Amino acid sequence: MQRANLIRLVIAAVVLCAVAVSYVYRERASQAPADAQEAEAISNRAAANADDMQQALSDAISQKLVSEEQERMDSPLGQALSRMCTEWTDFHESHPGEETAARRDAACRDLRRWVNDGEMPPGRDGSQPQPISSR
Repeated sequence: MQRANLIRLVIAAVVLCAVAVSYVYRERASQAPADAQEAEAISNRAAANADDMQQALSDAISQKLVSEEQERMDSPLGQALSRMCTEWTDFHESHPGEETAARRDAACRDLRRWVNDGEMPPGRDGSQPQPISSR
C-alpha cells in the first residue's frame, strides 16, 4: 500500500513539473510576440515530452512491480502458499462447509498478501507452510 502511494506521488510530481514547464513557456510566449510561434512549439514539445516521460515512468514502475510479484510467487514460500490455496479450494469443492470455506479464504488471502505486498502470513516465521496432503 505504501509503495502504491509512493508511485502515485512520483507520477503526480512528474505531471506537476510538466504542467509548470508548459505554463512557463506559454507565459514567455505571451511576453515576446515575435517568438510566439516558436515558444508555442517548444511548449507543445515540452508537454509531449512530459506525457512520454510519465508513460515511461508508469511502465517502468508497473514492470518492476510485476517482476517483484513474480519473484515472490516463484519463491518457495509463494509456491507453498499457492499449493495450500489450491488444496483448500479443491477440498472445499468436495466437502463444502463454513469451516472449509473459511480455511480456503484464509489460505488464498495469505497467498495474495505475500504476492502483492510481500507481507508474511500471520503466525509464520518464514518457514514453509504445510499443505493439507502433508499433514
